[in-house]
Amino acid sequence: MNFATLLPFLAAFPSMVPAAALSPPNLFNISVATAEYGKSIIQCWQLTTPPSLATIGSGSFESQSLGKAQAVSINFFPAGLSFGLHPAPVVQWVVVLSGSTKVYLQNQTDEADTVFTSAGKNGVLLAADTADISPLGHVTETVEETVMLFMSTANGTVPEHTVLHNKACAGEDLV
Repeated sequence: MNFATLLPFLAAFPSMVPAAALSPPNLFNISVATAEYGKSIIQCWQLTTPPSLATIGSGSFESQSLGKAQAVSINFFPAGLSFGLHPAPVVQWVVVLSGSTKVYLQNQTDEADTVFTSAGKNGVLLAADTADISPLGHVTETVEETVMLFMSTANGTVPEHTVLHNKACAGEDLV
């Protein structure tokens, strides 16, 4: 019998096994509004810093660091609000707490140019297409009443990452 076969049994008794043995952390993938050649694009990035396994009480879970935040705000938006074409004001994490949004590029000709976000695993977006790299930016619209958390990164820091592809993360990207 190999160790992997014992994991389900040992998981019921976490004090018997180091937290790292319970399950390997998955790398975190996010959709990003960024830019190439002065024009906003949507990409799927994989953060290169893996999540850590954390424990509170008897529960273990993955915890992904998003880096240091400079400012944080919670925002309440009505359904059908369009922010119009705009660059990201700063490099910022956008986390949908409830509701949903549609983020798309100025040409909106392809599904690769659109990101749908809602609370859950596809509810995190990095807006990094600031005016210095993309004068036009992107469009954000709320599909329904939406609550979002905006967290600007300290000093405009962009997390270390690998580009997976030029379109939003979806399906297997988000597992």
